[in-house]
Amino acid sequence: MFDFVPYLSFLTSGIGVLFSVYLFLRFRTYPKVYWLILLIFSLVFLEFYIFALTSKQIYQMLFLLRVPNIVRAFVPTLLYFYVWTMLHPKQKWKSYQYLHFLFPLVILIGVMPDILMSASEKRAIIDGYYEHNNFLLKMPAGWIPPGMVQPVSILFGISYGVFCLWMIYQSKKRYASPFAFINKQSLIWLQLLSAAVMLYFLLQFYQYLTLVLGYSFDPPSQIFKCTIAISLFTYFMSSPNVQENMDGCIIPNKHENETIVPPMEKICPQILPNYQQDEAIQQTDRLMKESY
Repeated sequence: MFDFVPYLSFLTSGIGVLFSVYLFLRFRTYPKVYWLILLIFSLVFLEFYIFALTSKQIYQMLFLLRVPNIVRAFVPTLLYFYVWTMLHPKQKWKSYQYLHFLFPLVILIGVMPDILMSASEKRAIIDGYYEHNNFLLKMPAGWIPPGMVQPVSILFGISYGVFCLWMIYQSKKRYASPFAFINKQSLIWLQLLSAAVMLYFLLQFYQYLTLVLGYSFDPPSQIFKCTIAISLFTYFMSSPNVQENMDGCIIPNKHENETIVPPMEKICPQILPNYQQDEAIQQTDRLMKESY
């Protein structure tokens, strides 16, 4: 009944790659967009891995084994920096913000022994997975003990999704109604993206639980994940107002409702003497005409 699910995952990953290429070609001059490109590419890579695993094509791509653990760990960090740079386009990074890379780097180093395994060793692990769905969960991921990488990474992703939604709310509260009005479409996009990543990890958590409990891979949840991704791409492509402001939200001036006109000597001090001379000539001419 669900034989089409692997190919739906492949279709989603293909659409995601095209979407990433579009972002690069159109917005490559905006540094903030590179966070979004990396985020989208990471998500579609995870979908491609699902395709390879469920269709058994992974035997032809053994290098993929354990790589999704690394990519999944970087997704929340990429989401955070994209949302933060969009909300605060004029602010520079603080040194403590580099700590957001700490968890992904720990996962990268931790699973490296499995990445460097021989092809025969990787093939044996994949054979074990097809014999028992929860086989990968019961064995260590490199130097990391079994049953640690996936649940911790998933909870990490859910937490960051919630945190990014909170950041958006705080920005709207901090800058008040003008900010929310001017950046309405951009804020909706950021909220949808953060919510989509959060839902993605929630669905992964559900899939993880089904494997822990000894059930098979859950196709409906995978269909839902693909639907969320394709809907997100469609919303962006059909929203020109979002695409017009990819260099960050507009921060309104505190005195945007006040119109202050500076005096003439501050606007064009170099032409003021000529202006005064012309005015004197015009006044003399007017007095002469009145005397006739």
